[in-house]
Amino acid sequence: MGALLTRLYGVDQTTKYGFKFSGFTLWLLAADAGVQRVIDNFNPNCPRWLAHSTLQYGMRLDESDARRRFARLKNAVEGSGPITLRLTGPPDLYGPYGDVSVYQMRGIGLMFQGSQKYDKLRDSIGQSFGTAGSSFPHTSLVYDWIGSPRVTNDVAEAIRAAVPELSYGAEVVFDAVALVDMRGRSVGEWEVLDRVSLVREPGCDEPIAATA
Repeated sequence: MGALLTRLYGVDQTTKYGFKFSGFTLWLLAADAGVQRVIDNFNPNCPRWLAHSTLQYGMRLDESDARRRFARLKNAVEGSGPITLRLTGPPDLYGPYGDVSVYQMRGIGLMFQGSQKYDKLRDSIGQSFGTAGSSFPHTSLVYDWIGSPRVTNDVAEAIRAAVPELSYGAEVVFDAVALVDMRGRSVGEWEVLDRVSLVREPGCDEPIAATA
């Protein structure tokens, strides 16, 4: 199957994964060090990226409009509190072989249940960008060309052994939203244009935790 897909899509498995993505994208950034560690350690054929769940992909806007809309979103969600999502299973291939044809990709990722806070963030995205955002929260851990022999069940098992805490029912915290320029760019070329923290900062009337 892998060799057939390689020929069908005309990809060169000896080169780094270099699919060109499109548009402006919104990310929900993961605060979990274990998730970022998997991305950093298990991508031999792809540049690294910030751990995230894609909220909205490929928005066809000009940059000034994208930034203006993101500023509106920032005003709505800044300091609203981190979002915790629960895993529906451990790291695994995307489907039987891991292939996602629209991105000429074979990948491994995490799937999450939604939550009320996640849905509230989607509503804010809808008000700012005119789209409700993804109802399918997930985090990609490994990218490679479609049909790649480097992305297998054995790799998924190795990831599960390396980060056993990423198991069914485990919680992953996300603490920021980012606006990312993906226009005609591969993974290593993605540019974060702006971001907003969801973490509440203590106000003047709120106690600040003592430190030793």
